[in-house]
Amino acid sequence: MLSQRSPTRLIYTATIFRQFLATTPSGRAGGIEGPNISNVFKRTFYQIAFKFQVAKREASVGCVLALPQPVWDSWQPFLGAPDLHEQADGTFRLLDNQEARPTDWIYVFSIDTEPGPGGRPAPLRVSLVIGTDAATLSRAAFEVAPARAIDRGGDTDPVVESIARRLGRYLPGIG
Repeated sequence: MLSQRSPTRLIYTATIFRQFLATTPSGRAGGIEGPNISNVFKRTFYQIAFKFQVAKREASVGCVLALPQPVWDSWQPFLGAPDLHEQADGTFRLLDNQEARPTDWIYVFSIDTEPGPGGRPAPLRVSLVIGTDAATLSRAAFEVAPARAIDRGGDTDPVVESIARRLGRYLPGIG
């Protein structure tokens, strides 16, 4: 009997799924959605905010999150491209949070394209060290980002425009 985590079982399952997609026209696109940046942010953001908040207790010195630069870049629209304020020590704070001694940190890094000397792994380069907390991240995601998403400085409401455009596909004359 194969265990549920057996590589053979996973390959077999993937093969069956591939055959299903190849032979079932409705299975090709009919509502099947893969992971996208929005979904990844939604899932990871809650975990990070939760862990930052849990680490906010006397027995903890804080929490650190290391993010590759492309992930940090992909988070920007969902955080409202928050203002970063450089501190005297070279670290940054989000929005207007100027706490001198934050306990939660986001390290944004990239990986060099060339391997290290003697075939060693490519070095990591830290580009940002951001002191923050769950409340500040939440404010960025739930207050700043939505406000910036609908602020276009015009007379039209982008939410109403989007709804009209989507309904216009099904109801002629709308939009």
